[in-house]
Amino acid sequence: MKGIVTIIDTAGKIAETEVNEAVTLDMLKLGVGGHIEHVPMFDLYKEEHCVAFCNEEGKLLKLPVNMLATMLWMKQRHPFPIGDVLCGNVIIVRGDNELMEAL
Repeated sequence: MKGIVTIIDTAGKIAETEVNEAVTLDMLKLGVGGHIEHVPMFDLYKEEHCVAFCNEEGKLLKLPVNMLATMLWMKQRHPFPIGDVLCGNVIIVRGDNELMEAL
């Protein structure tokens, strides 16, 4: 089991951590600062299959808009409607089949 967890914060800072074990719910919740929500149609990062998560209540909590993560997401959603944004930290998980199946 091998992969990379990327956190994009609202200032545009990107932090990547290599993992050799399953990514847990607690890890995801800690990274986004609350309950997680799968980001639909955000399934490619650095030309690799991925799964992205954000804070489920990011907009309700008035977390700052994550412009970098939103732009990366919008590039994948074309030609779908534009206007939504991601708020707060966004976590992107990518890795081998075993890691991705464990999500």
